[in-house]
Amino acid sequence: MEWESAAEQQFNQLLKEVPIMFRAMAKNAIRSGAENAARERGASSVSPEDVIRGYIVTTPGPQKGGLRKIFEKLGIDTGPYEDLLP
Repeated sequence: MEWESAAEQQFNQLLKEVPIMFRAMAKNAIRSGAENAARERGASSVSPEDVIRGYIVTTPGPQKGGLRKIFEKLGIDTGPYEDLLP
């Protein structure tokens, strides 16, 4: 699946927030989650919003509580993702 340039940038920005020892595993999971989000909306390419959804969905339960803080730090509006956030 193709990725928009802005989606790649969003992916790289969010990946930096993952502790280094988990990045390799998270990289594959987030990429897969983003592509699944794009497919669910019937798109042929991944958008930055798909990356955020993939990041949220693939974050392990105990760590989801810290996502709002990460998104705030990065200037990401959580409004569109309230259904996915704790």
